[in-house]
Amino acid sequence: MKRREPFKLRVASLQADGYGVDENANVLVSGALAGEEVTAQPVTRKRRRLITRTIDVHEASKDRTQPLCPAASLCGGCSLQHMLPEAQIEMKEGRVQELLAHLKPGQWLPPLTAEVWGYRRKARLGVRHVAKRDEVLVGFREQHGGFIADTDRCWTLADPVGHLLKPLAKLVESLSEPTRLPQIEVAVGDDTRALVFRHLFEMTQEDRKHLVQFAKHHNVAVFLQPEGPESCSRLWPEDESNFLHYLVNVVSPREENPDQVIRMAFHPLDFVQVNGAINRKMVAEVIRLLELKKSDRVLDAFCGIGNFTLPIAMICDDVLGIESVASSIERARYNAHLNGTKRVRFEVADLYAEGLDLSLAAYDKVLLDPPRTGAERLCGELVGSEVETIVYVSCNPDTLARDADLLVAGGFQLSAAGVADMFPHTTHVESIACFTRCGRTHG
Repeated sequence: MKRREPFKLRVASLQADGYGVDENANVLVSGALAGEEVTAQPVTRKRRRLITRTIDVHEASKDRTQPLCPAASLCGGCSLQHMLPEAQIEMKEGRVQELLAHLKPGQWLPPLTAEVWGYRRKARLGVRHVAKRDEVLVGFREQHGGFIADTDRCWTLADPVGHLLKPLAKLVESLSEPTRLPQIEVAVGDDTRALVFRHLFEMTQEDRKHLVQFAKHHNVAVFLQPEGPESCSRLWPEDESNFLHYLVNVVSPREENPDQVIRMAFHPLDFVQVNGAINRKMVAEVIRLLELKKSDRVLDAFCGIGNFTLPIAMICDDVLGIESVASSIERARYNAHLNGTKRVRFEVADLYAEGLDLSLAAYDKVLLDPPRTGAERLCGELVGSEVETIVYVSCNPDTLARDADLLVAGGFQLSAAGVADMFPHTTHVESIACFTRCGRTHG
């Protein structure tokens, strides 16, 4: 029998994906916490399990809080706004500790935390024309289904973009073909806020006029993207660089060297760490864990635009960054030039390719910052190398745990591990782990 009416539910536990689950594991409920009794509204079925959402709380957990956003129970941009921030980070720490506990880390690092609101500097906003209401909605998609969450403000997006959802909707409505603009990419630098409009129609002069007026009024840069990423170009302000920038402080481990500030340039469509404050703390933590010396030879695998590579190169004389995305390597080289960093090289290479020869004998220390799939092949190569120290920055604790098992079985010890609160109010877990050769003492 299909269940459609709301019903009461006791939540036995909270899954890693943020869903509460009943004691029989047959019902999943969003917006609920472990131990709570809630009224759940059935939404759909998936793999023989009933998917529901919380519409009333009868017995609340001590970890519950009132979400700032009135659309939090529907919006897919956040899934944990109803949970206290300190409880969120504790849950994420618990997940990583559970996965790595058997490796007996020498130290559990304190979590890296920062402001939990207005932190998000990269996002892809959905745009949808609602024919029945003859209006446009702009925002994140709902947790269940393809609709756009209807809200005036996003509390996690960096200012001023978080306040612009309704003005953006009105802007799209003013265009000649509002039904053919599917998304708006957000990129926020320390100096510029950029919006990239992905449009599937030829913009008229009147359309461009509306976009420029919006850009001037809200002090944002506007880019147009009619086709693939290579078609993206700035509309306003005119005659300015296509790059945004953010700063990273490099704290030198050597007293004789002064601290430095790196200015990183990035295109609005480039991958950058979504949380600027946490990124700055992660860079500092990576440098600390690597225990860098001027003579160290360092490999930065999956280096992107040089986010970690350039700070490392401010300390060491021999640094190589490798990345498979050619545009990212182009940006990394530009950033090296921008900062006058000559002690670094960048190469395009597929780190997942069979037969890749990295000549690991040339390096003492390695930084890994792979995508969600992890770095299993490269870790296998590192086991047979003479590399002394590996710092692994992970966006997926499951692949981190898999790769950690491989490294420890191959002669490394897990000397330290911890989490970074890169994505508050979501189930995303960012973590850092440090591996050293057995017998070597890590400071």
